[in-house]
Amino acid sequence: MLRARALHRVGRTTEALTEARSALETVDFPMQLRVWFNQVEQMLGSAAEAGRFAENLTPPVDLEASFEMQLIVSMGSDPNRQSEFLERLIALDGKLTERFELIDYYRQRGRIEFQTGSYREAEASFVKGLEYSPGDLEFNNNLAYIRSEYLGDHEGAIPPARAAATAAPQNANILDTLGWVYFKAGRMSEAQQSLQAARQYASRPLEYIPIEMHLSEVFLAKGDRPQAIRLYQSARDRLSDAPGLNSVYSENLESLRERLDQAE
Repeated sequence: MLRARALHRVGRTTEALTEARSALETVDFPMQLRVWFNQVEQMLGSAAEAGRFAENLTPPVDLEASFEMQLIVSMGSDPNRQSEFLERLIALDGKLTERFELIDYYRQRGRIEFQTGSYREAEASFVKGLEYSPGDLEFNNNLAYIRSEYLGDHEGAIPPARAAATAAPQNANILDTLGWVYFKAGRMSEAQQSLQAARQYASRPLEYIPIEMHLSEVFLAKGDRPQAIRLYQSARDRLSDAPGLNSVYSENLESLRERLDQAE
């Protein structure tokens, strides 16, 4: 693949792709196949392009399931093919044996199940993924979010949210999730502590706005309306300076304002 990438860099694209096809024929085991996909991604500039190229190739002998898994990893974010990829993942169940492949499998399956509204199935996939990757940041954070926001299991969301925060103690988004889970579980002191830490580590409007909205909710629940208003106003001002986020946060911010007004 080094020769293929070198040829691609000097504009000899046809020769580069031919070299990449030849390199695929020498692949003998799953990790080597993963490296091949990564090399093609670097050559073509994106995972999606690597997947589209590989989709037209013949998988190496005895690596059909591994090849299919890597294809889905490469192209799984395509919003127009989510149902198709989920069916293909289900068909792969039980056919993968390498630990790294099983981690990829449950990560990708859980993501697609979440995106297609199959929240209970996504929960099961993330739980299964944690069997192969204990302490995994994404598995834990996604599991906490799904349980709290979509399944109403706020107490059940706390352990994975804590595990994610342990893995990334200075990640504003992760700490925000933990704080919001505590809030939903009615544990206001812990919610305030986590959200204030999240605010400390935030660095951009996309992080500050939801954190300050959540903190406002905490102070409102604790009866401190003035502080809740200050946090609401800060989130509102940040949104004014980042109009591209209006579609994400304006509705929730308006709902918060109405609750603050009702609390007068």
